Amino acid sequence: MNLLVPEVTPKARHSDTVIDFSRRFVPEQFTPLYHTPVYSRLNADEQLRYNQLHGLYFNEQIMFFERALARNVLGRLLLSPIRKSLKPGLIQFMEEESRHSAMFLRLNRQCAPQLYAHAEFYFIRPSPIAGKLLHVISRQPRRFPLFLWLMLPLEMDLE
Repeated sequence: MNLLVPEVTPKARHSDTVIDFSRRFVPEQFTPLYHTPVYSRLNADEQLRYNQLHGLYFNEQIMFFERALARNVLGRLLLSPIRKSLKPGLIQFMEEESRHSAMFLRLNRQCAPQLYAHAEFYFIRPSPIAGKLLHVISRQPRRFPLFLWLMLPLEMDLE
């Protein structure tokens, strides 16, 4: 599979969404390669495709952390002794994270069906050890509150 060439028509139409492959998916400044000398040596088509692939990767990052963290952090908080008045907010937060992940997966599948036809992640593939470590740590939100604090800014930007 050649990642440099999208395996779709210039405009892919799925349901009511049109994906315009003649445009960048994210601002160039948000991509790491943009800040290196090698970026200027790519031709315009390569820069565009790199940007689009990085956009897919960016969506995967959000999906990964929403799934890995929301289920564990918020789910564990719901099981802990907390004020009853906090539970509806935590449940809503978990439901919103689930909807966001589903939205990003649909978008990635619309943009690159060949990459996401059989899997939810193409670029992000944590090792079994890293995945297990994240799972164990994120299920201890009172000991590691950093994960909850990381989730809040992501949530605020998507609403």
